[in-house]
Amino acid sequence: MPFQFSRRPNRAAEIAWREWSEAVAQATADDRPLFLCLTTTWCQWCHALDEGAFSDDIVISTLNRSFTPARVDVDERPDIALRYSLGGWPTVACLTPEGETIAGGTFLTGAELVDMLDNVQGAWISQRDEFAAEVTELRMATAALLRSLREQPAVRALTPEFLAFVTETALSAFDAEYGGFGRAAKFPRADILETLLLMEDARARTVLERTLDALTAGEIHDRISGSFYRYAAERDWSAPHTERLLTDNAALAIVFAQASRRFARPDLAATAAGIVDFMNSALWIPTEGAFAHALAAGDGGDCGPTGGCPTYTDANATAIRALVWVETVFPGSGHGTRAEEVAGRLWSRRSARGLLARTPNGPDCYLNDQLAMLEAALQLNDTGLGEPGETHNDLWLNRAEELWGAIDSYFTVSGKSVLLADVAAPVNVPPDSEPVYEARVGRLARTETPLPENARAAACAALLARARRDEELAGRARLMLEQLAPSAANMGNYSIGLARAALIASGTANALP
Repeated sequence: MPFQFSRRPNRAAEIAWREWSEAVAQATADDRPLFLCLTTTWCQWCHALDEGAFSDDIVISTLNRSFTPARVDVDERPDIALRYSLGGWPTVACLTPEGETIAGGTFLTGAELVDMLDNVQGAWISQRDEFAAEVTELRMATAALLRSLREQPAVRALTPEFLAFVTETALSAFDAEYGGFGRAAKFPRADILETLLLMEDARARTVLERTLDALTAGEIHDRISGSFYRYAAERDWSAPHTERLLTDNAALAIVFAQASRRFARPDLAATAAGIVDFMNSALWIPTEGAFAHALAAGDGGDCGPTGGCPTYTDANATAIRALVWVETVFPGSGHGTRAEEVAGRLWSRRSARGLLARTPNGPDCYLNDQLAMLEAALQLNDTGLGEPGETHNDLWLNRAEELWGAIDSYFTVSGKSVLLADVAAPVNVPPDSEPVYEARVGRLARTETPLPENARAAACAALLARARRDEELAGRARLMLEQLAPSAANMGNYSIGLARAALIASGTANALP
């Protein structure tokens, strides 16, 4: 898709941006460093970067003269985003032509970016041989790591003590005064909240209800539209940055709806319904039969700097779950009908590999899209929605099983590892997915088995195994979690998905997702 820039006055388009694969080829041919910008259409700071540093005369001339600039939309290329993010959007980084990082940061002023570019130019001239040696060393280390992952994956038993440690890591970040987790900037963290809903624990309930009440009352909640902003700059949920994402809002609707049923609180149900009403009024695209993925910061009614509205599969599949949950709280509301409509549209995106494309004509190779649809299919099966003439069990359970088979075939890392890579193997690649497999250099050459996605996959496998009474698949789910466990200690409260999946796999969860 064409490059998109802030729609406020800026000169970012004067930079000679290239797509990733073209930029890698050009940088290699010219033997000069890459300049990578990871950006989004909805991010306030990304727009500010276009209007500030990328409109600076010196930055523009330096990038065009001495670097090969690559601009990547993180929603379009989540694989690049996963590997090169330096903590948020935007991310800017100077790379070798082989894709290894030299320097980088997140939002930079024009003066800060000029300093970084000058330093990299000097190092590139004076330390070229050292860079080449480091690239060779990194490649060898990466190959050794991949061999170890495949041949001798580490495992750790999911003892009650270990799971208590993972859960406590998240709960210890609870802000008793203002609710939520951490200080500032503050995100709602629906992933933690959904895990707390599965726990029979008085403390978990206290944390959960305190946070949901604080979210509802805080400035992060737009009570006019019913939606939630992405995050708040201050600890008390004030000074929100006003981008609104479909995934975030749908995930919160799921939590509010589940909590309303568990705690018999109609006010939480009303908040969930308000979120879904926002989705239907502000994000629904009738011609697509799906939802746009975001409203950009400051936008009142369109979903990007230029009004382009992609309908990403992962976000829409999460929206299906939100619609289904709100339908269970408000039977006859019509949200279940829309959930079925969206599910049918997404299912029609399946490629010859049996995988779902990210957009109607997009690549089919991203794990997150497959998992989100698998979760939606299991949710549709569990709540009894289906198409006329078929029982929900015949339809959505069969589809879930079929999709899991495709996921296993194309994403499972070879060897003794049972974990899933974030990008499908380059086998039987359809034309729309071919660009993703080009220029797999630097960090893109490395196999990533991200913990959050693999924990979700293990939870889905456990639910599917229970529905099919499949002991082999249940064993696969347990082994996935045991292979994930060694990395959990290094991820802080972002390992909470492991606890959620373990609760589901053990059958002791208070409620199913």
